[in-house]
Amino acid sequence: MPDLPSAEEVTNLAMLLAPGLIILGVRARFKDGNTPNLKEKFASYAVTSTAYYSIIAPLFYVNSGLLLPNWLWTIFHYFLAPSATALIIVFIDQKEWFYKIANHFGFRLAHHIPSAWDYAFSRLDSGTFIWIKLSNGTEYAGKMGEFSCASSNNSERDIYLEEVWTINEGKDPWTELFPKRGVLLCGKDIQRVEFFKG
Repeated sequence: MPDLPSAEEVTNLAMLLAPGLIILGVRARFKDGNTPNLKEKFASYAVTSTAYYSIIAPLFYVNSGLLLPNWLWTIFHYFLAPSATALIIVFIDQKEWFYKIANHFGFRLAHHIPSAWDYAFSRLDSGTFIWIKLSNGTEYAGKMGEFSCASSNNSERDIYLEEVWTINEGKDPWTELFPKRGVLLCGKDIQRVEFFKG
């Protein structure tokens, strides 16, 4: 029977993976798409932590400059610096600077948003009107408000539309229903989604 890892070994492993866990954990809160499984996550934490220790960690071992107590050094090294790194990465992702720089030099990068569905809904302004057609021909129109939601799960592209409207012919084609109502539509039934600026 193999020996169980000691408490010190578990602590060392946690400290090694902590930067990757924090960086990817924070980034995941701002990223659309499926969540990877535990095995994929573990590998990602290891790779990200390795990059962090190669680029950022040397700054913590400079012999000159401000001297910090060991407890404060540990907090900065394993929590604050990875958190700041994650926020910088999120900012660069959302501004799409990687793509702009790559395009400037003639390179085409694979987009970090995994599908057109996630891309469209991640850029949707609150209050945008959408028109949904189901596979059975039924149509729903309404407003994607603050409390509406479009699933990022590839296996089930559900949409919750918090305000259902009717589409009429004439001067005022979009009319809000009263009493107000919302609708939950299953992804397997959705055939088409159109977007209209409010």
